[in-house]
Amino acid sequence: MNPLLVSCRDVGVELGGRRVLVEVDLDVHAGEILALVGPNGGGKTTLIRTLAGLLRPHRGEVRWTAADGSAADEPPYAIAYVSQRPQADFRYPVTVREAVGMPLLGGSRFKARLSAADWERVDAALERLKITSLARRPIGRLSGGQQQRALVARAIVVQPRLLLLDEPTTGIDCVGQEELIELLRELREHDRVGIVFSTHHPGDAVAAIDRGFLVDSRVRSVPTRELDHEYHWHARNGEADA
Repeated sequence: MNPLLVSCRDVGVELGGRRVLVEVDLDVHAGEILALVGPNGGGKTTLIRTLAGLLRPHRGEVRWTAADGSAADEPPYAIAYVSQRPQADFRYPVTVREAVGMPLLGGSRFKARLSAADWERVDAALERLKITSLARRPIGRLSGGQQQRALVARAIVVQPRLLLLDEPTTGIDCVGQEELIELLRELREHDRVGIVFSTHHPGDAVAAIDRGFLVDSRVRSVPTRELDHEYHWHARNGEADA
């Protein structure tokens, strides 16, 4: 069994007085890909934000596992999260390369500038997302799909142990989606990253998914072969995802 990264036990989450998640039990291990499907408003985004440590449950517990196997109340390792609605202001005058490198300026000690080794990591991330040719372009002038790839590159540049993606294929064409799926496979196989992503359209990703879950307040395991044709089309039209 691959090392456990994070576990949820009897987790419930409320937002604005509404119960979004109820009685959630879920484990995420290193080196596996989990897919979350379900209706809009069912709690996929809330679950991802809870796994990232951005939301605290009103009941139950979320525990992250440190390298020595001990349980922690806060994430003890790098977690990368690509949200469905990016908070970045793409009007800000930075290039794609600069935007991808920004997470490396933070951490326990803020750095005024990136080192040569940092820039090598940035360039490697750009290469993995096949956007090296866009490195010098202002990020605000990219298409939606190109911006999404840049955000994924920005996520993997921190070399996370856990990668959380909320609707990562939105705005990406078919070729780009296939390339992203192949990247997720590579991160799982070679980097042993634990990956959780939400989607309404599993499509060709089904072959890469290790475990699938239907999220509709509760979280229920479903066979991966059924993700693409039985569960995801029950979206409630007109509701924003939670």
